[in-house]
Amino acid sequence: MLCLAAALALIGCHKAETTPEMSFNQGVRGEVWLKPGYDASDMTFMTNPPDLSPRPLPEALVYLLRPGDTFADGDLLATAHADSLGRYELSAAPGTYRLAVVVETVQTVGRYIPSADSSGRGFWENALEIVKITAGRFTEQSFEIGESVPQ
Repeated sequence: MLCLAAALALIGCHKAETTPEMSFNQGVRGEVWLKPGYDASDMTFMTNPPDLSPRPLPEALVYLLRPGDTFADGDLLATAHADSLGRYELSAAPGTYRLAVVVETVQTVGRYIPSADSSGRGFWENALEIVKITAGRFTEQSFEIGESVPQ
């Protein structure tokens, strides 16, 4: 009987060692870019146009959310700040998610995501994409946020 218990213990230990843990070698990553805006009514831009090429947006905050059209407690799964080159990376289990970008340091056009519960805590987002994360891969998703300039 003691031998049988020892054998079962060894099999159980061996099985525990070979069972793969939940791996987050997958997720979503990309870059957040700011496309500068300008006041088209200013005549000086006709002779000396501004540089409107997109540039990295290091102030951006990227949210990984459960799918849906509203925001409720528990929908926020992960966040990341874009680095100095505008790059971000979020690890997550395989599945379909919402990816929202929030920029507070630059005036941009945004959309309010309402609360789905009684808390009333929605949030403003500047870009929103649906992403599908597959096992063992990082999905690439970049954003270009347009700067809003009063005319």
